[in-house]
Amino acid sequence: ASSLSAVSVSAGATLQLNSPYEAIPSLSGSGVLAFSSGQALTVADLSGFTGRVAGAGRLMVQGAGGATPSLAGMPSAVTVVNAGSAPLDVAVGGASDEAFSAAVRDGVSPAGLVKQGASSTVTLFGPSLDYTGDTRVEAGTLAIAPGTPAYRYVRFSTFAVRDPTAPNTQNRISLGEFQLTLGGVAVTLPAGTQASALGSLSGYGPEKAIDGAWDVAVTRWIGTSITNWLKIDMLAPVAFDGYQFYTASDAAYDWGRDPITWRFEGSHDGTAWTLLDAREHEIYPNQRSFKVGPFELGRPAPVPPSFWAAANAFSERVEAVTARYVRFNPTRIRLGNYEYPNTGFQFAELQLLLDDAVVPYPAGTAASAPGGGYNRPEENNVLTPDKVVDNILPSEEANNRWYSQSLVNPLTVDMGSPVTFNGYRWYTGLNGTSRDPLSWTLEVSCDGTNWFLADTQTNWWGTLTRKALAGEWKLRLPARAGMLSCAIPDASRTRVESGAVLRLAGAAETVGPLSGAGTVELADASWLGVHAFEPATFTGSFIGAGTLAVQGGAQAFAGASLSGVTNLLLSSAGAVTGDASMAGDLTVRFAGGAYGATLAVGGALHVDGNVAYVLPQDVALPYRRTLFSFASVDAATRDALAAGAAALAVPEGFKASVHVTDTQATLTVASPSTVLTLQ
Repeated sequence: ASSLSAVSVSAGATLQLNSPYEAIPSLSGSGVLAFSSGQALTVADLSGFTGRVAGAGRLMVQGAGGATPSLAGMPSAVTVVNAGSAPLDVAVGGASDEAFSAAVRDGVSPAGLVKQGASSTVTLFGPSLDYTGDTRVEAGTLAIAPGTPAYRYVRFSTFAVRDPTAPNTQNRISLGEFQLTLGGVAVTLPAGTQASALGSLSGYGPEKAIDGAWDVAVTRWIGTSITNWLKIDMLAPVAFDGYQFYTASDAAYDWGRDPITWRFEGSHDGTAWTLLDAREHEIYPNQRSFKVGPFELGRPAPVPPSFWAAANAFSERVEAVTARYVRFNPTRIRLGNYEYPNTGFQFAELQLLLDDAVVPYPAGTAASAPGGGYNRPEENNVLTPDKVVDNILPSEEANNRWYSQSLVNPLTVDMGSPVTFNGYRWYTGLNGTSRDPLSWTLEVSCDGTNWFLADTQTNWWGTLTRKALAGEWKLRLPARAGMLSCAIPDASRTRVESGAVLRLAGAAETVGPLSGAGTVELADASWLGVHAFEPATFTGSFIGAGTLAVQGGAQAFAGASLSGVTNLLLSSAGAVTGDASMAGDLTVRFAGGAYGATLAVGGALHVDGNVAYVLPQDVALPYRRTLFSFASVDAATRDALAAGAAALAVPEGFKASVHVTDTQATLTVASPSTVLTLQ
């Protein structure tokens, strides 16, 4: 430890820390405080320092709390810890826009974050912040960038290898090394990380796949069955945005054992798994100790929330989509010495699926393609686009198929009305193995003009069998624009002052109880969760278009404008109370939460799930409240709103009822003999 007294770092100068630990009573000046690699500095008084912090280390702030000078622009490798006797606010924001990706931690006392600087935007990059103090946006804009997946467990499951018939493959998988990546760079796994597998060859266990070595034979994992998985437990959530692996190093044995078909999943508990990526017959060089990837994850949601069906905003994936139009566009066919090479593409039937069950096309469904199809009635070959949406399988009618002689000829299906599905499959034709699609895209549209990507498949080798199922594909759409950010801790009370903005830039973020009179911007279909563990009231406005999800308690509004909220999710004992208004349509999804507010909806109202209501504490009975006013409401929503009253617990001698008209829904709690005057 140092015996230094007060330290001042002048503009243009650098204070370089090289010893493991230093402690000084005060730091001032406008220069640079630089950590070399993992050093720790304890400062009792940081109030006079207006400079910049660089490098990788721990800055421990003592004293009697209050706020630090602005520390925006700090790198992610720096951790700020409150080592003082009272709550400490780490201040960010100055005269110019900056990024803040450092970690902020509680220490002896709670730490918090305060955004200052009326003319600036500070962008937070999660999930390094982990504090329990408040988050306050006092001036300017605090922006949350899209984050990355963060899981404790990952699982890499192999289903096919390069050559299962090679003499030395022996029904085995070989892998030199498996790595997670962040920004294209391999992630260093935490100490104590463990690996397991379904089955492994003695001496070549799963730990060999995460030992940091991939260029010698003894450091490879060998799985003892081709359908096998490698599971990694990192003991705590680790952020990543991709993955990669190295082929095993033994040229004599390993070349046929390279994975070519796999699934990559993440889990928070090791039991419930989220599919993050899947590859079929992936093509890469047959080389030893060769890096395959990285495969990037976390693309922005390709399908906007208006298409989502049965979506749960707390999930990583959309459960289903609803669309009137579907477009299937083959982009590659089978190459090589197969029947009828280079003569176009064909398939017999395209089916939509919902939870693995076939969704029949409605009567009147039409299919078209710019280049049409092979149409020779005199040959008994009417092989036009409509044949793949007629609900007839090739086993029922052998020559019922669409054959396109043009390789660029997307199929557009108009089902006449919206249809909900979460997967699809197609069947091979009567002949022509070279005509099978190997790569394609699937898009959805509500108007036939604006299209959104729902799925893409590359190098799906499939089957050579004719009139057979080629495969089934589930839609793997992220339910959030971007991925989970976790920039603001769920336990942090969050306040947005009047004139200030909390902006979610295509991000998904959960905060603590929300208060203030400022603005929350849900840009690019963002998602804001509120963990309402204690009462709080928000009087400001939501702008943009996105989802507000409330859980763990009641979030109150008072004269707030929620025009930027298109979806309201009430989950896990979450509730909304108070009053607010919005200009457009609103969908309210009930998933274990309750409703006790008054919302003036300028457009159409729709509800999903089992509607539940909540009464104010110490409510005086009889009681009457307008729940919603709206421009329009569908019949199912009318019924659901009325039915929800039956589950509301009321004192003996009283009855709850909800009356729904063309313009509003009203809750009444009264004894059957009470007459309430309706104003």
